[in-house]
Amino acid sequence: MQLGRDRAGFYSYDALENLFGLRIHNADRIHAEWQNRAVGDLVPATPAGWMGLDKALGWKISHVERERAIVLAGWGAFVLQAIDEGHCRLFVRSTVTGPKVPVWAAALSFATFEPIHFVMERRMLLGIKVRAERRIDPWPEVLPGAAIAGH
Repeated sequence: MQLGRDRAGFYSYDALENLFGLRIHNADRIHAEWQNRAVGDLVPATPAGWMGLDKALGWKISHVERERAIVLAGWGAFVLQAIDEGHCRLFVRSTVTGPKVPVWAAALSFATFEPIHFVMERRMLLGIKVRAERRIDPWPEVLPGAAIAGH
């Protein structure tokens, strides 16, 4: 539920994403205030006004099942499956095409976009894994009045 430029980022190479002016900051903890998403909400990938666009680009949520699944239209799905008490498995499935996309466009997307997407998605999954398996408080006490920017 925390995915998105407006929340916890994409747990990927935020420095690389920020080279493109996306202003993404990956969070290292669960934020209670970021746990509500609804069908129709936008999970933004860019800020509004990026590259002269009027609004943010991203993916609309087409399905959400709290603490279990989120589906982003035109992107794919994130699904948690319980293994036992305290353990689960994350499944991520993305799509290359839609039902009305011509074969040539799908092939072009696969040849150009998918190699980059694979690298970024792999880093995202490793980033989520590290955070999920962390056994210590990721935010030790800081000095009074100190702030941790963007998190």
